[in-house]
Order: sequence, then C-alpha cells, then structure tokens
Amino acid sequence: MKTFIVEGNGWKVDVEIDDDNYDKYKDMTAEAMAQAVAMYLHNSDDEAKSMGFILVAYERGYKDDPNKNVVCMTEHALRNAGYYTLADESAEALKYIIKK
Repeated sequence: MKTFIVEGNGWKVDVEIDDDNYDKYKDMTAEAMAQAVAMYLHNSDDEAKSMGFILVAYERGYKDDPNKNVVCMTEHALRNAGYYTLADESAEALKYIIKK
C-alpha cells in the first residue's frame, strides 16, 4: 500500500492505494484523484471550499519531488470516478472562465 496526498483548491486528503494493482505510478495517482473527488463530494461540509479546476497528487513524502507530482484536470478525475455530469459542468465552467 502507498499513501497519496491529493490536493485541490484549499483542501487535501490522504488516499491509500494498493500498488500491487497498478504497474504505473501515473495510474496510481489517477485512482487516488478519483477516490479523492468522491470523498470530497460525499464528505465536504465546508461550503467555502471548492473542488478547483486542477488536482495534484503525489506519494507521501515526495511533495517537493517534481518527478512524483502529477497534475490533472478535475474534469478528468470526475470522469474517472463516474461523475460524468459534474465533469461536463466543470468543463463548461472552465470554458466560461477562459473566455473572460
């Protein structure tokens, strides 16, 4: 088992990933991000926080190692976690912000 820290917009969470199930580090971080957004959606009681448009995941102890930090659009993590409607909404919101 490896512990990954996933950070969003003003929040972070630890996620345990069974590294025996994955061959690639990138796949482990993708799973950690999917689990993190699911935890955020089901456990978030602080309305002041937002999920954010990007997520960062890294193995515990490797925050300052650029080779261990993986960045992902929240939209992709939402799709990976099965939240397709929220992923679409996230993509549309980002398009709106970029146009401004």
